[in-house]
Amino acid sequence: MSSIDSRFLNKDSISGAVGAFCCVSAGTPFDTIKARLQAGSEILGPFECLTQAVKEEGFHALFKGFNPALSSAIIENVVVWTVNSQLREIWAGDDVDDLSNKNQAVIGAATGAFSAVCICPAEVVKVRLQTSKLKTKHAAFKMIKNIGVKNGPRGFFFGLVPTLLRDVPYYFLFFGAMETYKSMFNENSIFHAAVGGGVAGSFGWAIMFPMDVLKTRQQVNGWTTAQTVKNAFQGRVSHLYRGFTPAVARAFPANFALVLGVELSRSTYEWQLESNLN
Repeated sequence: MSSIDSRFLNKDSISGAVGAFCCVSAGTPFDTIKARLQAGSEILGPFECLTQAVKEEGFHALFKGFNPALSSAIIENVVVWTVNSQLREIWAGDDVDDLSNKNQAVIGAATGAFSAVCICPAEVVKVRLQTSKLKTKHAAFKMIKNIGVKNGPRGFFFGLVPTLLRDVPYYFLFFGAMETYKSMFNENSIFHAAVGGGVAGSFGWAIMFPMDVLKTRQQVNGWTTAQTVKNAFQGRVSHLYRGFTPAVARAFPANFALVLGVELSRSTYEWQLESNLN
């Protein structure tokens, strides 16, 4: 890898990590409610689920799984923004800015395949913590140990198939919609990029949500993909949309914060680089 490639790798990796922290900070309470609604057997609405969690476990219950969620998000977004940038350069060479929105979407789909494989272990730990009653200080480490002892290494890849089926089309929609939104404006604005990220995230989640339900159920219960699908279709179709409201409500602020963090970090990195060169 050339020094130029390494420089952009660092920029995109750092930007992805910053964006991940912004995203998780803005979205974790919504994500916790979503996971509980998806995994639970009781018929609760988002508000009832929220009040029950706070009443029984305290406000901190909304941030259960924050550390593995942050780990997952950092892994995901370092991979997503780094791989996406590298794939764009491979595809277009020096003409990256001339890529069509359709090509951006296709590159986004390829990016999603890398992301799904990388984030699966942290996602398993996150959703099990979010749906558990564990209150110990080292709950994440206890959960990792429990999964390893009970299921071995394969336990950390429960839900990989639905994660792939979620992330590949999701990132196709995300990057396609975000670039389409950005192309509507002539100015290269960080604000427009962030709004585009929020809109694209909401659009992608609204379309791909049922796959996220299957992923969560498989990861919580340790079922095979076939068992998960069979269980899902034994109930009503509406069960595949449990947690839809908090997921889509989360999508705009979380992805707005994500892209804002990424773009601000990139701009800061490039400004510092130019300052050092001058």
